[in-house]
Amino acid sequence: MIKIGLTGGIGAGKSTVSEYLRNRGYIVLDADAIGRDLTKKGGEAIPFITEHFGDDMIKADGNLNRKKLADIVYNDKEKLALYESATTLKIVETILSDMSWYEDCDTLIFAEVPLLFEKNMNKEMDFNWVVVSDDEDRIKRVIDRDKISEKLIKDIIKNQMDQDVKMKLSDEVIDNSSDAKFLYEQIDKLLEKYQQKV
Repeated sequence: MIKIGLTGGIGAGKSTVSEYLRNRGYIVLDADAIGRDLTKKGGEAIPFITEHFGDDMIKADGNLNRKKLADIVYNDKEKLALYESATTLKIVETILSDMSWYEDCDTLIFAEVPLLFEKNMNKEMDFNWVVVSDDEDRIKRVIDRDKISEKLIKDIIKNQMDQDVKMKLSDEVIDNSSDAKFLYEQIDKLLEKYQQKV
Protein backbone atom coordinates (compact mmCIF):
# COMPACT_ATOMS: atom_id res chain seq x y z
CA MET A 1 0.00 0.00 0.00
CA ILE A 2 1.14 3.50 -0.81
CA LYS A 3 -0.57 6.28 1.15
CA ILE A 4 -1.05 9.52 -0.76
CA GLY A 5 -2.26 12.73 0.85
CA LEU A 6 -4.37 14.87 -1.46
CA THR A 7 -4.79 18.52 -0.54
CA GLY A 8 -5.39 22.01 -1.88
CA GLY A 9 -7.04 25.26 -0.85
CA ILE A 10 -10.78 25.80 -0.81
CA GLY A 11 -12.22 25.63 -4.32
CA ALA A 12 -9.02 24.31 -5.90
CA GLY A 13 -10.69 21.12 -7.08
CA LYS A 14 -9.79 18.40 -4.58
CA SER A 15 -13.26 16.88 -4.76
CA THR A 16 -13.13 16.75 -8.56
CA VAL A 17 -9.81 14.92 -8.41
CA SER A 18 -11.16 12.57 -5.70
CA GLU A 19 -14.25 11.75 -7.75
CA TYR A 20 -12.08 10.91 -10.75
CA LEU A 21 -9.85 8.68 -8.60
CA ARG A 22 -12.90 6.85 -7.24
CA ASN A 23 -14.20 6.36 -10.77
CA ARG A 24 -10.85 4.80 -11.61
CA GLY A 25 -11.39 2.34 -8.75
CA TYR A 26 -9.19 3.87 -6.06
CA ILE A 27 -10.12 4.30 -2.41
CA VAL A 28 -10.27 7.94 -1.31
CA LEU A 29 -10.87 8.73 2.35
CA ASP A 30 -12.50 12.14 2.72
CA ALA A 31 -11.71 14.30 5.77
CA ASP A 32 -14.63 16.64 5.04
CA ALA A 33 -17.08 13.72 4.94
CA ILE A 34 -15.82 12.50 8.30
CA GLY A 35 -16.16 16.05 9.64
CA ARG A 36 -19.75 16.21 8.41
CA ASP A 37 -20.51 12.97 10.28
CA LEU A 38 -19.10 14.49 13.46
CA THR A 39 -21.29 17.58 13.11
CA LYS A 40 -24.56 16.08 11.89
CA LYS A 41 -27.53 15.46 14.16
CA GLY A 42 -26.31 13.22 16.99
CA GLY A 43 -22.68 13.61 15.88
CA GLU A 44 -19.84 13.36 18.39
CA ALA A 45 -18.86 17.03 18.06
CA ILE A 46 -22.34 18.51 18.54
CA PRO A 47 -22.28 18.62 22.38
CA PHE A 48 -18.86 20.33 22.35
CA ILE A 49 -20.06 22.91 19.81
CA THR A 50 -23.19 23.77 21.77
CA GLU A 51 -21.17 24.07 25.00
CA HIS A 52 -18.50 26.36 23.54
CA PHE A 53 -20.34 28.23 20.78
CA GLY A 54 -23.99 28.15 21.87
CA ASP A 55 -27.19 26.32 20.97
CA ASP A 56 -27.87 28.72 18.11
CA MET A 57 -25.04 27.10 16.14
CA ILE A 58 -27.29 24.07 15.69
CA LYS A 59 -30.12 24.19 13.15
CA ALA A 60 -33.66 23.07 13.94
CA ASP A 61 -32.97 19.72 12.25
CA GLY A 62 -30.09 19.03 14.68
CA ASN A 63 -27.28 19.58 12.19
CA LEU A 64 -24.51 22.14 12.55
CA ASN A 65 -25.21 25.53 10.99
CA ARG A 66 -21.94 25.58 9.04
CA LYS A 67 -22.32 29.06 7.57
CA LYS A 68 -23.10 30.64 10.93
CA LEU A 69 -20.18 28.95 12.65
CA ALA A 70 -17.84 29.75 9.75
CA ASP A 71 -18.63 33.46 10.11
CA ILE A 72 -17.34 33.25 13.67
CA VAL A 73 -14.34 30.93 13.51
CA TYR A 74 -12.77 32.27 10.33
CA ASN A 75 -12.54 35.70 11.93
CA ASP A 76 -11.07 34.52 15.22
CA LYS A 77 -8.02 32.23 15.30
CA GLU A 78 -8.62 31.16 18.90
CA LYS A 79 -12.20 30.12 18.17
CA LEU A 80 -11.07 28.33 15.01
CA ALA A 81 -8.49 26.37 17.03
CA LEU A 82 -11.17 25.55 19.62
CA TYR A 83 -13.54 24.23 16.94
CA GLU A 84 -10.80 22.20 15.28
CA SER A 85 -9.91 20.65 18.65
CA ALA A 86 -13.32 18.95 18.59
CA THR A 87 -13.04 17.71 15.03
CA THR A 88 -9.56 17.58 13.53
CA LEU A 89 -7.94 15.04 15.89
CA LYS A 90 -10.87 12.65 15.44
CA ILE A 91 -10.71 13.07 11.65
CA VAL A 92 -6.98 12.26 11.60
CA GLU A 93 -7.48 9.22 13.84
CA THR A 94 -10.32 7.93 11.65
CA ILE A 95 -8.39 8.29 8.39
CA LEU A 96 -5.26 6.58 9.74
CA SER A 97 -7.35 3.79 11.24
CA ASP A 98 -9.23 3.26 7.97
CA MET A 99 -5.97 3.26 6.00
CA SER A 100 -4.57 0.52 8.22
CA TRP A 101 -7.19 -1.89 6.85
CA TYR A 102 -5.42 -1.81 3.48
CA GLU A 103 -1.87 -2.20 4.81
CA ASP A 104 -1.21 -5.50 3.03
CA CYS A 105 -2.83 -4.48 -0.27
CA ASP A 106 -0.83 -3.67 -3.39
CA THR A 107 -2.65 -0.45 -4.11
CA LEU A 108 -2.60 3.32 -3.88
CA ILE A 109 -4.90 4.72 -1.23
CA PHE A 110 -5.72 8.41 -1.00
CA ALA A 111 -6.67 10.74 1.86
CA GLU A 112 -8.34 13.99 0.81
CA VAL A 113 -7.41 16.38 3.62
CA PRO A 114 -7.78 20.17 3.24
CA LEU A 115 -5.47 20.85 6.23
CA LEU A 116 -2.95 18.14 5.36
CA PHE A 117 0.13 20.31 5.95
CA GLU A 118 -1.40 22.61 8.55
CA LYS A 119 -2.05 19.62 10.84
CA ASN A 120 1.18 17.77 9.95
CA MET A 121 -0.79 14.84 8.55
CA ASN A 122 1.49 14.90 5.49
CA LYS A 123 4.08 13.14 7.67
CA GLU A 124 1.76 10.13 7.93
CA MET A 125 1.66 9.79 4.13
CA ASP A 126 4.19 8.26 1.75
CA PHE A 127 3.62 11.02 -0.81
CA ASN A 128 1.58 14.22 -1.00
CA TRP A 129 -0.20 15.76 -3.98
CA VAL A 130 -1.66 19.26 -4.12
CA VAL A 131 -4.40 20.57 -6.42
CA VAL A 132 -3.97 24.22 -7.38
CA SER A 133 -5.96 26.85 -9.24
CA ASP A 134 -5.98 30.65 -9.37
CA ASP A 135 -7.86 32.51 -6.65
CA GLU A 136 -10.53 33.98 -8.95
CA ASP A 137 -11.55 30.53 -10.18
CA ARG A 138 -11.51 29.16 -6.64
CA ILE A 139 -13.77 31.92 -5.33
CA LYS A 140 -16.22 31.54 -8.21
CA ARG A 141 -16.43 27.76 -7.73
CA VAL A 142 -17.16 28.08 -4.02
CA ILE A 143 -19.79 30.79 -4.52
CA ASP A 144 -21.53 28.57 -7.10
CA ARG A 145 -21.19 25.45 -4.94
CA ASP A 146 -21.85 26.69 -1.40
CA LYS A 147 -23.78 29.93 -2.01
CA ILE A 148 -21.66 31.81 0.53
CA SER A 149 -20.26 35.32 0.35
CA GLU A 150 -17.02 36.25 -1.33
CA LYS A 151 -15.90 37.81 1.97
CA LEU A 152 -16.31 34.53 3.85
CA ILE A 153 -14.40 32.64 1.16
CA LYS A 154 -11.55 35.14 1.38
CA ASP A 155 -11.57 34.78 5.18
CA ILE A 156 -11.26 31.01 4.79
CA ILE A 157 -8.41 31.40 2.27
CA LYS A 158 -6.60 33.73 4.70
CA ASN A 159 -6.77 31.01 7.38
CA GLN A 160 -5.34 28.34 5.08
CA MET A 161 -1.69 27.80 4.22
CA ASP A 162 -0.64 29.76 1.15
CA GLN A 163 -1.01 27.78 -2.08
CA ASP A 164 2.63 28.43 -3.08
CA VAL A 165 3.83 26.96 0.21
CA LYS A 166 1.73 23.83 -0.30
CA MET A 167 3.23 23.44 -3.77
CA LYS A 168 6.76 23.52 -2.35
CA LEU A 169 5.88 20.95 0.30
CA SER A 170 4.16 18.55 -2.12
CA ASP A 171 5.63 15.74 -4.18
CA GLU A 172 3.25 16.48 -7.06
CA VAL A 173 1.25 19.50 -8.22
CA ILE A 174 -2.01 19.05 -10.14
CA ASP A 175 -3.00 22.15 -12.10
CA ASN A 176 -6.77 22.68 -12.22
CA SER A 177 -6.73 25.97 -14.09
CA SER A 178 -7.91 24.61 -17.44
CA ASP A 179 -10.55 22.10 -18.57
CA ALA A 180 -11.44 18.62 -17.29
CA LYS A 181 -9.47 16.89 -20.06
CA PHE A 182 -6.27 18.64 -19.00
CA LEU A 183 -6.95 17.78 -15.35
CA TYR A 184 -7.66 14.11 -16.00
CA GLU A 185 -4.59 13.70 -18.22
CA GLN A 186 -2.39 14.89 -15.34
CA ILE A 187 -4.04 12.46 -12.91
CA ASP A 188 -3.67 9.55 -15.34
CA LYS A 189 0.06 10.23 -15.72
CA LEU A 190 0.51 10.38 -11.96
CA LEU A 191 -1.42 7.15 -11.44
CA GLU A 192 0.74 5.39 -14.00
CA LYS A 193 3.90 6.72 -12.32
CA TYR A 194 2.85 5.84 -8.76
CA GLN A 195 1.30 2.48 -9.56
CA GLN A 196 4.80 1.37 -10.53
CA LYS A 197 5.93 2.11 -6.98
CA VAL A 198 3.44 -0.29 -5.39
